[in-house]
Parts: sequence; C-alpha cells; structure tokens
Amino acid sequence: ELNLLYAGRISADRGMLDYLEILRGLRLRGIPARLILAGSFIPEQERAEFDQACLEMRDWITILGWTPYPEMPKVLRNADVGLAILQPIPRFKAALPVKLFEYMAAGLPVVASNFPLIREIVEKHHCGLLIDPSHGVKPAIDGIEEWWKHRETGIQAGERGRQAVLDHYNWDKLMQDLFALYDTLL
Repeated sequence: ELNLLYAGRISADRGMLDYLEILRGLRLRGIPARLILAGSFIPEQERAEFDQACLEMRDWITILGWTPYPEMPKVLRNADVGLAILQPIPRFKAALPVKLFEYMAAGLPVVASNFPLIREIVEKHHCGLLIDPSHGVKPAIDGIEEWWKHRETGIQAGERGRQAVLDHYNWDKLMQDLFALYDTLL
C-alpha cells in the first residue's frame, strides 16, 4: 500500500477535498493508496461535507483524529508521502507550514502548494513536488504515481528533505545563525 498522510487541521481550505481527489485518482490507476488523516475537523461542520465526498472510498481512509505529539513519529514512520496542499488564500500563500518540515524531517517526499516560500524550500532541496491547487490535482496524482512506479525516486526526494532539515531547518542551526547575526550587529 501507498500511505498518503495529512497531519493538521482538516478543512477544505487546507486541502481536505484535494486529498480525496488524489486518493480517488490513484485508486483509479490501480495504485493501492490509503489516506491517513491525523487531525481534527475544524470547523467541525466540514466533517459532514467530507463524509459525503468520501462515501465510496471509506475503506481506504483512516481518520486518527487529533494525535498527541509523542505519537506523531509513529504516524510519520507509517507514511510514504506527506501532503500539504493549502488553498490559495492570502494567509497560506505567505506561510511556511510546520507540517512541511515535519514531513521532511521524517524523510517523506512532500506534495505541497506552489506558493513562494514553500517553492523556495522544495525546489532548493528537490524534496517533493509542487502543485497549483487552483488548477486541480492531476499533477499530484501523476507525480505520486511516478514515485510509486519508481520507488527510489520518492525515497531519494524524502531523504533530501530529511538531510535539509538536519543541515538547515532545525533549532540548532537557526540558533547558530541568530548568534552570528547578533555578533555581526554588535
């Protein structure tokens, strides 16, 4: 099976319906994909929309609900791809979602929104693929299918992301950079 993971608040503006379309598209192509959702529906009324949209796919979806942080490493270890397809609204276009770095740290290739800050990281480290969520999810389905057919490609993308977190996107490195900035200013 190919386990797709989304971790965080579950809502339409955070890609909930896109993840269902990706799952549907992969299954139609014969890929035994599953969708794992680790988070809560916020707003709660979106749960009904989600339930209606996934009726025929229910057997391929696992909803873990809110997952305590100490349990997240296990959830991440059981995933093959990390999903972070935020919708093109202003607050997301200028954001760097923590989930992106969590997926990268876990060695997962990422599928994320093609927004400037996210693009800078994903392209720099070749750790996933970017899509424009306003143009549909076919590029995500195509890219994930490619990772499925050529497993090493996805594994290498995930490893590059993990190495990027070890080398650049961690508190020790950020602290060193901050101290260097202070030294320069002093």
